[in-house]
Amino acid sequence: GDASAFAAAVQRADARVAYLRHGNTAPTDRDFERVLTKEGRWQASAAGKSFGLSLRPFAPVALCSPAPRATETLDIFLGDARDDVAVAEAAPLYDGTMQPEGSALFKELGYAPLEEYLERERASEILGAYAAEAADLVAAAARDMPAAPRHRKTIVLCAHAIYSPL
Repeated sequence: GDASAFAAAVQRADARVAYLRHGNTAPTDRDFERVLTKEGRWQASAAGKSFGLSLRPFAPVALCSPAPRATETLDIFLGDARDDVAVAEAAPLYDGTMQPEGSALFKELGYAPLEEYLERERASEILGAYAAEAADLVAAAARDMPAAPRHRKTIVLCAHAIYSPL
């Protein structure tokens, strides 16, 4: 979770990092099983066709929460580039926000702006630990990237409540 190690790894790889949150979902009794709605699929497609095009070329590996809503969002977002990108599902990208403390916090604050979450010490600790884990995963992906002599590549991370103190 060291910000300087994260920055150094991304800089050495001459990469960019794109944080992508999953699209809108349908309610269900089990959070992990939530899937994208029609609107959520449209959001993922629109993001891929707009700013996603400006992020190309993508790094050979994208990081993704294993939750179906995140994997579906990433697949749609990558579009025709999907065949060139291996998706590495990383459990901490789900578990880091949805462990019991994160779920309780979400029930309390819901879809409040990130600023409201960060005003609460407990929330800042939970999100800070999640951000550190995500930064470590991105730094590892950057260190593993082959040299890109001509085009800067983008490491895509698709998950949930994206927060980075970096």
